[in-house]
Amino acid sequence: MRIADIKGRSARSALAFALALALTVGVAVTGFVAAPAQADPVGDYSQVYVPKARANGPVYGVTAGPGGNMWYTRYFTNRIGRIAPSGAVREFQFPGGGTSSAGLFDMAAGPDGNMWFTAFNTNVIGRITPSGVITTFPTPTANSRPFGIAAGPDGNLWFAEDFANAIGRITPDGVITEFTIPAVGATGPSKIEYSSNCIQCGYLITAGPDGAMWFTMPAASRIGRITVDGVVTSFPVSTTPPEPSNPNPISVGDITVGVDGNLWFTMPVDNQIGRMTPTGVVTEFNIPTPASDPQYITSGPDGNLWFVESMTSKLAKITLDGVITEYPTPKANAMPGLGAAGADGNIWFSEQPSRTTAAGSTQYPGRISRIGTGVGPVLTSKVSGTGAAGSPLTCSYRNTTGWKVASVKYQWLRNGSAIRGGTMKSFTPNALATGSSVRCTVSVTYAPALTQSGSISAGVRITR
Repeated sequence: MRIADIKGRSARSALAFALALALTVGVAVTGFVAAPAQADPVGDYSQVYVPKARANGPVYGVTAGPGGNMWYTRYFTNRIGRIAPSGAVREFQFPGGGTSSAGLFDMAAGPDGNMWFTAFNTNVIGRITPSGVITTFPTPTANSRPFGIAAGPDGNLWFAEDFANAIGRITPDGVITEFTIPAVGATGPSKIEYSSNCIQCGYLITAGPDGAMWFTMPAASRIGRITVDGVVTSFPVSTTPPEPSNPNPISVGDITVGVDGNLWFTMPVDNQIGRMTPTGVVTEFNIPTPASDPQYITSGPDGNLWFVESMTSKLAKITLDGVITEYPTPKANAMPGLGAAGADGNIWFSEQPSRTTAAGSTQYPGRISRIGTGVGPVLTSKVSGTGAAGSPLTCSYRNTTGWKVASVKYQWLRNGSAIRGGTMKSFTPNALATGSSVRCTVSVTYAPALTQSGSISAGVRITR
């Protein structure tokens, strides 16, 4: 769900995303074929159509949210998109972006029922409600360039400040605290040429299996750990020294946690996937395709880890034992960027295919695709009861994955609208509800990564 290619950590990056040629304004609404009720075969690709940008509209931050929605960001056109379980797609304009890129990057589902995101170029953390209301919170440190963001076990959101040598914490009310990453030395570049070459700076972040947050430090070739009290430690990762022509490669990129309780991370320069125990023991697995550029990784509902091979247009899965299987994308030059597991059991991811205009400029329209994991809907829900006014209804759910359920939230709906106060497992409709359709939504947070998924039940017609 993270796109590192813009940042100039490789020669390819600066060229690939140098142009922001047009801004598409307003709110766009479209649709696509809704997610299948049955499991898609492993490796089966399908494309999810989102509003097309006239020029540059690359898609990042593909993330699962409450209620079964999928969310994404657009870097150049300053939009945030929401894909509903029904298939409806709506994009919301980021406020105050003007014609310059706000740098919308990573997203995470918060414990408050909202989605949170980073705006790399404008140095803010953003919050967007399910209905699209956006609020922004500037980081205390100027030019901190927030990048990765993830929900934490303390009920806050945690983010990496890529230029500021710090990890940030933001409460659901928007109060930000920054924690400096102590100097640890580096196996990366010895000379800092730009602020983006910060040796100690964090990059991408996840909740870990031990109640702490874990993050990558690309220039230092280290994996960092920060407790919810702000105590930082880090562990070295053996990586290839940087080439003189590329003084700041992404030695360690994305990071997530597996169902085995270990941290899993990408190693783009060494073309490997790494596994680290909570005590810092690292095992590295070679990717079959050379120079594949494995940038992003996420935990799948099938118990495997899924990652992208950005330069060779493949997605791949790695078992907990380190066995890797690769799946080429249907179209070449897809430049996939990994997202997250959706409520349908598929892995949703972004693609940044390039195209050259008649004038000779390069554009990146962006799109979203998904790949089957062989697992059907990760969460299903149903309403039990007679449906008679005055008789209680009960909402139940079934988790079909191996992920541990950390918390559950319920919301009852009448004719599609939220019922005030209807947030318990049971709900008793009154006579005024006669003739209406009542259903429930279930939003589940999974441990330890604190990712979310959701389900909407079938409706029950209320009778007298």
